[in-house]
Amino acid sequence: MSELTVNWLSRQPGLELSVVAGSAGLGRSLRSAHASEQPDPTPWLEPDQFLLTTGMWLDPAVPEAAGGYVRRLHAARAAGIGFGVGILHGEVPPELTAAADQVGLPVLAVPAATPFSLVQRAVWKSAMRDEQQSLRGSLQASESLLAAAADGAGPRLLLDRIAAALGADAGWVDADGRILAWSSPGGEDFRSWLAGHRRPRGASEGWQAAVQDTSSQRVLVLPIVVGGKPRGELVVRRPTAFTAHDQHVLKTAVLLLAMNADRERQALWARLDVRSALLGTALSGHYDLAARLGYETGLDLPRFPLRVTVVQGRSDLFDLLEKYEAQVAPGARQFTALHDDRCLVVLAEQNAWSAGWLAERLRADDSLTGATAVAFQSTSLAEVLGRASTAARSAAPGHLVDLEANFDHAYIPLTHDSAHVAWATELLRPLLALPDRQQSSALHTLYAWLANNGNGEATARDLAVHRNTLRWRLERIRTLLQGDLDDADLRAGLWLAIRTLGIDAVASPR
Repeated sequence: MSELTVNWLSRQPGLELSVVAGSAGLGRSLRSAHASEQPDPTPWLEPDQFLLTTGMWLDPAVPEAAGGYVRRLHAARAAGIGFGVGILHGEVPPELTAAADQVGLPVLAVPAATPFSLVQRAVWKSAMRDEQQSLRGSLQASESLLAAAADGAGPRLLLDRIAAALGADAGWVDADGRILAWSSPGGEDFRSWLAGHRRPRGASEGWQAAVQDTSSQRVLVLPIVVGGKPRGELVVRRPTAFTAHDQHVLKTAVLLLAMNADRERQALWARLDVRSALLGTALSGHYDLAARLGYETGLDLPRFPLRVTVVQGRSDLFDLLEKYEAQVAPGARQFTALHDDRCLVVLAEQNAWSAGWLAERLRADDSLTGATAVAFQSTSLAEVLGRASTAARSAAPGHLVDLEANFDHAYIPLTHDSAHVAWATELLRPLLALPDRQQSSALHTLYAWLANNGNGEATARDLAVHRNTLRWRLERIRTLLQGDLDDADLRAGLWLAIRTLGIDAVASPR
């Protein structure tokens, strides 16, 4: 759309207008033309209106009145003055042109042969053409957005269409401040701008839109709501003001982004039904079958050992699941599901799991409690999940209990039931698979080294071997177990496994 200016008006053929003052302001925007002979027409004047007058209000006895007249129009953001000459005044009074030059308010001389109505009609026709062009453009932009949505376009493509239609930068930020998608036609890193212009969570001001709404930059922040809950905000920025037709495009954009968010939410609900079924299969003792079925449906279950995390509480666990999945790195083998609609379950590979984000969420919402434990392939996943659920129910509000780190509620007590014997056997399998004499030597070396807290000299003395012999045996054990014997978690597990199997009671090797 072309923007009307006073300079455009001064060049219109057939009007015979001439610039007599305020040429510095010829670029002022022009929306309409209004005729008035009031000494102070500003109460009836809108911004960007061009005032037409014959100077009837001028009093030759008060020449300074012209200066006040110009300053009032300038303060009211008038586009300029069209002064009719040859009617009451042969030329534009010099005191008026001097004041206009001082503030940069353009003054055009209108000859007696040019009716004011002709000037008004020229402005009106051009404004109507621009209005129709703007409306046509907004309709085309809305149609483009609707077509993209009908084709199943995601947020990024929708934002590309929004940015192209408005000549603006556009970004979608969720309720927690995460930037979900953005588009910046000018090539600027709009994502960095978004990240730097959001206030800390909980501030009532939210986005710093008011700070950015200056003469060189306009920012609009529109909420995206689905089912009565905020799903984020559409942030749009450009150097020029947004028109009424732009608002139509933006309303369409917000509606489509909300529909996209709702579609994603509904799809997640459908996937949750599949996940619940897979979790039920895994808990029934058929984890391998669940893993195969998950692979076929595009859901990769993590490998053992598993970190099993349970979160319970009164808050919306579905919403928490969505937010948790949004922060999981792409490709990470983590499986989330709602169990019996009462708790959120997260299964992850132990070495790839971090409690940081989840613990932070629990601290922020004391209606939630959680617990985490480790499950090995030889242990019962249902039993581990049950223990974690029990611990979560008794946990302090807003806390995530780590059962592995809390030996008062250890998930592997020193017992000799079949589950724990199976776990211990699996952990020590590389050593138990050795021939009898080598097996006994390796197990007793490991037991003595653990009993002496890794003290090599004391261990060599207890085993009556040279320090170099001990060093060679430990290196071989490390190779067989494929683990770091200096790792505290591995050492604790090996100690419990040896105590569970009772290897310390076996006769010492010769």
